[in-house]
Amino acid sequence: MMSLRFVALVVVALAGSTLAKEKTSALPIKVTLGQGSYCSGTTISSTQILIPATCVMSGMGMDVKVRPEGIPINDSGEMYRINRIVYHPDRNYMDMSKEYAIVTVDRKIDGGKDFKAAKLAKDDVTIPEGETVTTVRVSTEMPTISYYWQALVYQDLTVVNDAKCKERFPDMWSDSFICVGPANPDTSDPNNQCQGNQGAPLAWNGKIVAVASCELSCYGDLCAYRKISSFQSFIDQNKN
Repeated sequence: MMSLRFVALVVVALAGSTLAKEKTSALPIKVTLGQGSYCSGTTISSTQILIPATCVMSGMGMDVKVRPEGIPINDSGEMYRINRIVYHPDRNYMDMSKEYAIVTVDRKIDGGKDFKAAKLAKDDVTIPEGETVTTVRVSTEMPTISYYWQALVYQDLTVVNDAKCKERFPDMWSDSFICVGPANPDTSDPNNQCQGNQGAPLAWNGKIVAVASCELSCYGDLCAYRKISSFQSFIDQNKN
């Protein structure tokens, strides 16, 4: 019998930010796993999360934490428990499209009052060059109170020409990826726009279209996100 494991899931508000207020499209729920916050998850249903398989292989206990909008900073939020883990049937450490798992938690994931989460794109999506997309990354700001998990924030990125990623990653690039770069090159850290968590969702027009892939890049000025459509068969077979 598989032992119960926990996964850290954080849903926090953008205090003082105009990004969430100005966007008309839905944003993804902010999900982070484990104490190190090196992995993220993408919600695919009200109780399920798509995550990198390596994130649930650790023997140490993991917590599921949700911090919806409006709760005090000294409130850690609610805990969720994983009661099922399904690994991709053709797991292959050399193919990140198969190095994933779907976890089911013990109750409906609460994104906060009036929060409208982005829906999952069911088909292959082609996004025009120059379009703005939104992902989730670890906050670069030091928290007032240090928790053992890191706060996550929304971050806008810009879709760039595939040729740039093909040049950067000639042996690994394919049409299963979306190439993105900084939305604002004048930011304080333009060369580290990919910092964040493997498995983090990428949203466009109210839908989750891809997930961050460290198969190609987790750091740098260009990022590769694997299209959610490359997981579609696995999701369809296991989604509630």
